[in-house]
Amino acid sequence: MGTGYSIQLVSTASVFNSDQLQQDIDKILLEINARMSTWRTDSELSRLNRQPEGVWLSVSAELFELLEQAMQLHRFTEGSFDITVGNLVNLWGFGAGSKSEISKPPTADEIKRLLLNSGMVHLNLNYSTNQLQKQVALYLDLSAIAKGYAVDQIAEYLLSQGFDNFLVEIGGEIRISGTKADNTAWRIAIEVPEGKNRKPFSILQLSNISVATSGDYRNYFETGEKRYSHTINPSTGKPVEHDLASVTVIHKSATTADALATALMVMGEKRGLEFAKKNQLAAFFIRRQAGHFLPSESPTFAMYTQ
Repeated sequence: MGTGYSIQLVSTASVFNSDQLQQDIDKILLEINARMSTWRTDSELSRLNRQPEGVWLSVSAELFELLEQAMQLHRFTEGSFDITVGNLVNLWGFGAGSKSEISKPPTADEIKRLLLNSGMVHLNLNYSTNQLQKQVALYLDLSAIAKGYAVDQIAEYLLSQGFDNFLVEIGGEIRISGTKADNTAWRIAIEVPEGKNRKPFSILQLSNISVATSGDYRNYFETGEKRYSHTINPSTGKPVEHDLASVTVIHKSATTADALATALMVMGEKRGLEFAKKNQLAAFFIRRQAGHFLPSESPTFAMYTQ
């Protein structure tokens, strides 16, 4: 996935096989990469992206399950979460299919052309056969949901092995269970949204929950004084244009938290906060204003900070 992972465990057993645990976790991650990575040309997703439109294709149960969740989250977020923007992500130089880093924005004609080859309306799923059909030349990109999915898979594996107290983190997406060794809640930092310095903006004390953050401060390029974020607005085909620097979402599912953080980042602070309030989502927003970072949060998020 082009990132690192870390796992902290609290075990009451005097002895357990840490080497075997490591091997099992690596196997799970490698299997997810083999199905869902756009960076591996031989992955199931990459092979799917190369297939012509109009043909019904069978996919693994695991990939189909995630595509189904992505479809549901697309509808729930009123189109703000969209895995079919892969062609546009590549056009802007942020994806595995990008030819090279770019120093200037693509033309309006290039964006318009690739918008025609995006949109979840062009993806059909057959729920009884685990098949899908692309009606146009879609390029599916699961980068905004696959890390959260992997976190959930590792967490479920640990629970199945009798571990009740742990923290799983992949690329900043986190799921925690139980407590630390001293029986206190896990401490999770929300970062100041700056690319150079990593320091906490806020500290959360949590148990049995997932946390995901989406922001514009790690993956972007600049021309002149304008910053272009890697988060693409599905309706415009362009990077998001607002003063929102990051969004953090708390949810029981890391998969859902990962996707919702991206969707709220697309919406921007005003619409995103209204959406979070309406749907009782725990969301924390940090926006830029006159050289400062200003926070806002949904009422549900405030429950986790009291």
